Amino acid sequence: ELLVPIDTILDSARVEAGELEVSPSPTQVGDVVMSAVLEASDLSVGSDVQIMGEIQPGVPTLMIDGSRIVQALTAVVMTAARFSDKGIVPVRATMPADAGERLRIEVETSGEGLPVAEREKIFDAFKSVESARRQGGLGLGLQLARSIVEIHLGTIEVDNAGQGGVIFRIWLPVNTDSSIIRARASQPTMATGTPTRPPKTP
Repeated sequence: ELLVPIDTILDSARVEAGELEVSPSPTQVGDVVMSAVLEASDLSVGSDVQIMGEIQPGVPTLMIDGSRIVQALTAVVMTAARFSDKGIVPVRATMPADAGERLRIEVETSGEGLPVAEREKIFDAFKSVESARRQGGLGLGLQLARSIVEIHLGTIEVDNAGQGGVIFRIWLPVNTDSSIIRARASQPTMATGTPTRPPKTP
């Protein structure tokens, strides 16, 4: 079973205390996706899974902490890779026409999907679903990923893919004020993981 990286444990504690450092700046989405793909690929050496990044031409620059979003996306990609026995795990960044001013990053697995009742459990820091537990300690990394995305006023969704498998969708707003991101990072979360951060600002 894989061990949870110490950085993940420490950063999770910082999120809970409202002490996670963030430095938002204009960031190219392609750089974020490819950095996460490369990092996850390095961590997946020896497996039969190939991680591929796909960037829609013309996606806008985002006001984000690029290193933190890479950290979050890498955790999601690693989860997808561990759910997949073999084949390609695509990481796609697009701007859907019907999504408003939001960027979508999709990470898709092969294999079996998850029942609706179990999808939310994979974000639990301590009680992952059995299929995830067999693949290593995933819950804490995914919980941290969700916290980082929510600090950036985004969301993570989990759904079953059309051809089987699971698909993770990360949504990030295009127009965000850096001061709002910093303010959200400085708000502690309760022990249950429920954010006490202020509501989203349009």
